Amino acid sequence: MLNVSPSSVFLAIDKFEEEFGIHVFVRQRASGLALTTDGKRAIERTIRLLDEVRAFQSELTTEGDHLEGGVEVACFSSLSPNILPQVIRDMQTRHPGIVVNLREGDMIGIQDDLRSGMVDLLLSYDNGMPEDFELEILADAPPHAVVAASNPLARQDVVSLEQLVDRPLLLLNLPQSSRYAVGLFERAGLRPRDIRRVASFEMVRSAVAANLGVAVLNIKPLTDRTYSGLEVACRPIVPQHHVPRIVLATRKGGGLGRNALAFAQCCTAFFRTEAAKSLFVHPPVPEP
Repeated sequence: MLNVSPSSVFLAIDKFEEEFGIHVFVRQRASGLALTTDGKRAIERTIRLLDEVRAFQSELTTEGDHLEGGVEVACFSSLSPNILPQVIRDMQTRHPGIVVNLREGDMIGIQDDLRSGMVDLLLSYDNGMPEDFELEILADAPPHAVVAASNPLARQDVVSLEQLVDRPLLLLNLPQSSRYAVGLFERAGLRPRDIRRVASFEMVRSAVAANLGVAVLNIKPLTDRTYSGLEVACRPIVPQHHVPRIVLATRKGGGLGRNALAFAQCCTAFFRTEAAKSLFVHPPVPEP
C-alpha cells in the first residue's frame, strides 16, 4: 500500500523506537507485530500531529472560499444511502473542487478507520462510540417498527414492542445493529422468540414487505415501496426506551482541514432540511 519495501518499513520502526526509547511493537514469531501501550499512545499522538499539519497546510494553500483536493469520510452502511448522496451533492455545488472519498462499513470497522487516520470524519449512530472521539450531534433517530403494508399493525398509529415480540424479528446482520435492536426488547423485559438475520438494509425491508417478519429500524427511506415492488409501513414504537443519535465523529484533539470542515458544515445543513426530517419516524406528541 505504501509502495515501500517491508524491510524499509521495519528499519523506520526500529529507528523510531531507538530515537524515542520506547517499544512501539512486540515482534512475535510467525504472528507479525503486536502493538504495545506506548506504541498505541505514540501512534495516536502522531495522527493528531498529522491532522494539525494537514489543517495548517490547507489554510496556507487555499484562498478565500475556493477549496480543492479530497476529504476522506467513513459512514455506517445503513445510513449512507439515505444521507450521503444529498450531502455530497451539496458539497459539489458549494465546493466543486473537493472530491469526497467514501468508505462504508460496520461500526467497529469505520471507527478503526477514523482512529487510524484513514478517514477525516465518521458519520454513524452514537451507540458504542468510544471516548477518544469528539461528537457533533446531528439528529435524534428514534426506533420505529417496520411491518408489511398488509399487516394489521399497519392500520395502527403506533405499535408497542409487546405487539412485535411474538413475530419473527428480522435483524440487520451487523453486530452493533443486532445488539441495539435486541436490547430494546430486553430493556422492556421481553425476549424475541424468533430472530432471523438478514445481510442488508434493503433486504430487511423487502423481507418485511413479503410478511416474513417485522423489523426495528431507526431510519426510513423516502419511499415505502421496496425493491420487490411490495410496500412496508413504518410506525413509531411507544413507549420510547432508548433513542440513539446520528453523530459526526472526529478524532479528539485533532485539527480538521478546511475540506473536512466544509463537509461537516454540509452535513449540519442537510439535517436542518425537511428531507432529513422525513427520514425519521417520531412518536406523536402527547396533548397537554
